[in-house]
Formats: sequence, structure tokens, C-alpha cells
Amino acid sequence: MSQMYTIHIHAIPLADDDGKRGNTITKEKFDEAVQKVSEYFAPADLRFAFDPGKDWHPRKDTSLNGLHNGGSKWWEEANGVAAEHRGKLVIFLRWGKDQEKPADNWFAYPPNTGQKVPARAALLTDNVDFVAITNQDTKFGGSAASYLAHEIGHYLGLFHTQPTWGDPASSGKSDDPPKPEKVIEIVKSEGAAGLDGDLLSDTAPDPGPIYYQKKVSADLCKGPASFKIEGVNFKPDRQNFMSYYQGCQPPVVMSPQQIAVMRKTLGHEFRSHLIAASKGARYLGVFRAGTDAHALWAGDDWDGFKAKWEELSGKGLRLIDLETYVVGNTRRYTGVFRAGTDAHALWVGDDWDGFKAKWEELSGKGLRLIDMKVYGPNVS
Repeated sequence: MSQMYTIHIHAIPLADDDGKRGNTITKEKFDEAVQKVSEYFAPADLRFAFDPGKDWHPRKDTSLNGLHNGGSKWWEEANGVAAEHRGKLVIFLRWGKDQEKPADNWFAYPPNTGQKVPARAALLTDNVDFVAITNQDTKFGGSAASYLAHEIGHYLGLFHTQPTWGDPASSGKSDDPPKPEKVIEIVKSEGAAGLDGDLLSDTAPDPGPIYYQKKVSADLCKGPASFKIEGVNFKPDRQNFMSYYQGCQPPVVMSPQQIAVMRKTLGHEFRSHLIAASKGARYLGVFRAGTDAHALWAGDDWDGFKAKWEELSGKGLRLIDLETYVVGNTRRYTGVFRAGTDAHALWVGDDWDGFKAKWEELSGKGLRLIDMKVYGPNVS
């Protein structure tokens, strides 16, 4: 078990100075996607927090709204804005470069942590410290959470499972036909290693979806799982979140090595500001023998802790100890759970009159108070 980190998101939906090319995605729909992203990242002990009332900051800025990943030092202006929100992952919802047509691409990049970089996916600069997505509801869609998880994966240090920033069979121009023969040439010259996009041994080499649909099956998600290119067998993981098969997800899969990379990246100076508050906490525990089911959930904010309490309650675990403390400006909660089937309840953050009324109500329902903490701005 690794320490669970909550990463807070600062969303900036953009429009031009005159309000044109404006954002049409609602903060509620964005929040839905973030909640799903948190579910996808649970195996990495990472959670993403977004408060629609506090973390949604519309902005009129024609230059930022035209943000695109091309040209000279295109990242500098957006990096400057992101730097104003240290401690949070900044996500820009933007239109893109074209005046008439909103951009299709979402993008983010790994920071330069000294990691080995794939030959066909060079880093553009040391630190692109933000994620850029669409600001158009029509391009957000049902797969938005999978696409957002993919971009956050880049932001936390991951490369594609295919060997290039785009699809390896793409012509590079929207009006030119795809070129699956480019993939064939890579395999001819380099074998399976040529399609190893991220240099991780537990993610499969990947020719990308264009080759798959042109040479294997038009049914991208239900076609054959494995196939041969020039006699070499390939079985790309269409559920892996760093692939280009988002239309086949969920389920969404991340490998142990991908998880290790992301957590290592969070310790680097370019991303450590995201977890500085969580890392400041210190823990102490008392243990004794036992064989019953048990769980520990540490350092979450209230929404995350309450969700975990509900989840574990449904699995037959009962909260037996609860601690709360403040790190930075965020109150954190840590709980110890053990097996149980009895009725139970949790009541947090009330003043004395409200707490006493709840105690009386629950007492009348046959529940007994077994643990209690007192905290507040004037309580030490």
C-alpha cells in the first residue's frame, strides 16, 4: 500500500476577449468526468478533487483560448498562468488555433525528470505544467473521462503505448490518407521493439488504431485481440489508458510500471507541488494480533473519505477509529476499519447542539457512540 494522494484540479474554461469561441462544457459535466478519472486512478492510490463551486474559473483571454501545441515556445504563456496556482493541476478548456473550427486534440506532456525518452516521442521542453482539452461540449462526449485520464497520465510522466506522439500510421495531415505501411516499415527494421511506445516491459507494443482498422479489423474494439505484422505477433492492450483506444474503454487499465512512473514523477520538483501538503503529514499507529478483514484509508479530504467509508461499509467493514487534521488549507481524514456486520453511523463536523441532537437521534435507534474527536479553529 502506498500513501494516497489527492490532487486538486483548477479548471479554466476559456473564451475570447469578446466572448466568442466560448466554453460550452458545464462544470457539472466536467465534474462527472473528474470523478470517473478518480475511479480509474484508484490502483495508483491517486484521487483527483474538483469542487464545481470553488475550482471552476471562467476567463476571457483570446490568446490562451487559441492555445495549441505548435510553434515556438507555445507553452510559455499557459505555464505562466499555471504557476499562479501552485499546488493544483491546471486544466485549460480552450478552443484552439483555428478561428472557425474548434481543435480536436487534447494534450499534455511528461516533465523532464531524467527518465529515458522514447526515440519517436521527444520532449518539447522540460516542463509543460498544464493539461489542455476542448472547451466544446460536442467534443467532450461519453469518452471524456478516458481522454482526460490519458492526458493526466502524460502530465504525470507517461508516454503512449504506441511509439509516437500521434498515431504511427497517421500521415500527419488531416486531409491526407493514413499510411499503415509506415508501421510495417518500423516492424521490418526494428521488430516488435519499434512499436514499444513507452519503454515499459509490462505494456505491450502497439501499432495504433489506424493500422488495426486498416489491416486487422474495422471493428476496433471487438476484432481479434492478437495479430501478426511481418510475422511478428502483436497484442496491444485496448484497455490501457495510455493507448489510443479510448473508444474501447472503460474498463480502463494501468500497469504496475505505469503506476510506478507516475508516483515517481510526483516526487520530482516539476510535480511535487501537487502533493506537498499530503507529504507533510506524519502517521503513528498501534497494532495487535488479528485475523479479521481490515482496511486503512489515510489523508483524504472529506468527500473522498466519505466515499471510501460508504464503499467499505458495503463490503462489511466498520470504522473503528477516525483522526482529522489540517494540512495546508485542507482538512484531512484518516480511518481504521475492521470487519463487522452491525448497524453503524458516522457524523462529522457539527457544532455541539447539532451533534447532541444527532447523538440523541441515533441513541434512540440503538446506536452507541464509540469514538469522538473535537476539533476546530480555536481548539488545540
